[in-house]
Parts: sequence; structure tokens; C-alpha cells
Amino acid sequence: MAEGQRERDWSLLSTLMALVANCHRASKTKPFKPTDFNPTIEKKKPKRLSKEEFRELCKKFFKNID
Repeated sequence: MAEGQRERDWSLLSTLMALVANCHRASKTKPFKPTDFNPTIEKKKPKRLSKEEFRELCKKFFKNID
């Protein structure tokens, strides 16, 4: 129960932090997201696919690929 409360609190706080940061950012920079400030969310890097894995994935979705 305490873990859920902590995650909720960080969710609300990180939303406010992103709002303040976006108010003061330069116009040419990308906007901040609440996940940029939330330490309870693990940031996952996307997995890089090999050529073979990519080809197999495409075969599932597109029928005309050899």
C-alpha cells in the first residue's frame, strides 16, 4: 500500500515538474515529459533487431516479402 502511494505521489509531482520545466524551456528544445522526472519508472532502451529478426518480423505483417 505504501508503495502505491509513493508511486502516485511521484506521478503527481513529476507532472508538476514537467509543467514548470516546459514553461521555462527554450522554444526550440523538445518538451519535457513527466517520465523524465519520475524515478519510479524504469527507462527501457528499445532493443535493436538484427537483419534476420527484422525480416522475420516483417514476414508476419507483410505477405509479399521473401
